[in-house]
Amino acid sequence: MFRWSGVKGIWDLIQGEVVGSVRRRLESFLWVEVEARVGCGRYERNGSRCGYRNGSYVRDLLTSYGWIEDLEVPRLRERGYETEVFKKYRRRQRRLDGVLLEAFLLEHSTRKTIRLFRQAYGASVSAQTVRYYRCLRVHLWRRQRGCYSRHL
Repeated sequence: MFRWSGVKGIWDLIQGEVVGSVRRRLESFLWVEVEARVGCGRYERNGSRCGYRNGSYVRDLLTSYGWIEDLEVPRLRERGYETEVFKKYRRRQRRLDGVLLEAFLLEHSTRKTIRLFRQAYGASVSAQTVRYYRCLRVHLWRRQRGCYSRHL
């Protein structure tokens, strides 16, 4: 039963439902991907089996829909499993990295970028992460201007 808690409560409820739906969908994609890699479903015996499952582990992932906590990622026993849904050590969706890069292209300060990111996505990024994109911007600018060309 829904209890009226104001307009903000409604949007928080919708945000929670969206994040839950994205989490369930990501987990189902991960399990289907593992099933395709192994060659058969859970508890099935098959001559064309290519490996064995080894349980799962839990991780957090920041997406453009919000912070997804306790995402269950399956493991494989042999041949190390790296999903195509996200990279091995990534904690943010690539789209969000583009937002950070765009903030520095607009010449926002580090503090302003962190504040805007927290307001938009409900999660904070470190100053070191923001500075990384600033250094990347400087590197791209120097390459474009030809500052790295050496004459031998």
